[in-house]
Formats: sequence, structure tokens, C-alpha cells
Amino acid sequence: MSVSNLVQRAQPVIIQRILGSRSIWDARMAVVFAGYAKLFLPLITVLPGLILFALHPEFLQGDWLAAQHQADKGYIALVTELLPIGMRGLLLAVLFSAVQATITSVVNSTATVLTIDIYVPLFRPNATDKQIVSFGILASVASVVLGILIAIWLSQSGGGIFQYIQTLNAFFAPPFAAIFVLGILTRRVNATGGIVAIIGGSPSASSSRSWELC
Repeated sequence: MSVSNLVQRAQPVIIQRILGSRSIWDARMAVVFAGYAKLFLPLITVLPGLILFALHPEFLQGDWLAAQHQADKGYIALVTELLPIGMRGLLLAVLFSAVQATITSVVNSTATVLTIDIYVPLFRPNATDKQIVSFGILASVASVVLGILIAIWLSQSGGGIFQYIQTLNAFFAPPFAAIFVLGILTRRVNATGGIVAIIGGSPSASSSRSWELC
């Protein structure tokens, strides 16, 4: 949980919003507030599934993979079963709005990173504004299409989405968390060390996980 919390604070989506703060103090407090808000995530994600299984114990009596897919639909199922029609529409509108805002932020951050940090410095140092904007649009479309394909693949494969999220966190979170912690504790950390940790950390975590599976 602590590792995931540190990684979430270092995401480009969060960094972009922090850079828009009025002062350094506001930026620091935004990070602190977001970290404490993250502590409520297990309650938000786990509690609906527990309520769903308490209302429908027959889900647990069948195949476990099918039960995981039922848990992924837990929030929608609870809203449909327990709330009146007016509240259903309100909560579903809130859910869709939150999902839309999240997708917009992620797509914007992905396009920014691919354009400003990779495309311009590595491939087109003299790119015009029109070329930069065009590549940013293509990067946004490509990231959305890739996300749709991954969602389709996850829906057709075994296991629940929460399990996949935790697995990806185990692969990618440790190097970012290490950089975040060392950046707070010491000033000797530099950009080269951070890049080496990111490039070498994820393959190391993947290889150790593959060794355990073997």
C-alpha cells in the first residue's frame, strides 16, 4: 500500500496538476492530501465486493474466476439492486464523469510525455508547433485505442481487474517508489541514477516474478 501510494504521487497526471499550484507550499500540501486520500482506496474498492458477496453468497459457491468477474461488477450491481431509480441515475452519472475525467487526464499526460520527452528531443529537435500538435493528437488516439484493446483482452481472459492492477504495481511500482523515497531522504540522487533505476527496476521485478512462477 505504501509503495503504491508513493508511485501514485509520482505519476505524470499528478505532477501536471501539482505544477499548476499557486506556490511550493500548495504543491507540497497537494501531494500530502492526495497521499492521505489514497488511504481510503482499499475501503472504496474492497467494501462493495464484500457487500455483494454478502448479498449473493452463491457467487462464492461457483468457480472462483467467475466470482472475480462478478466482483468487478460489484459497484454497478449494488447501485442497481439497492438504490431507487433517481439515485441510480445520479450515482451512475457521477461514476461516468469520474471515469471520463480520469481517462482525459491519463491521455493528456501520456501524449505530453510521448511528445515533449521522447518525440521532440530524440526524433524531431527542430519540430514546428504544427508537427508537435499533430504528434500529440496521434499519441492521444493511439493511447485510447491501446487502452480499449487491453480492456477487451482483460474482459475475455481469466481473473479480475483488481488482480491485474496489483500485478502491474508489483512490476512497475518498486523502482518509482525507490526514486521517490531517496529523493526525499538524500540530495545525492541524480537524473542518471533515476533513469537507470526505472530502466533496470521493472525488468528485475519481472524476472524475479517469473522465477517464482517457475
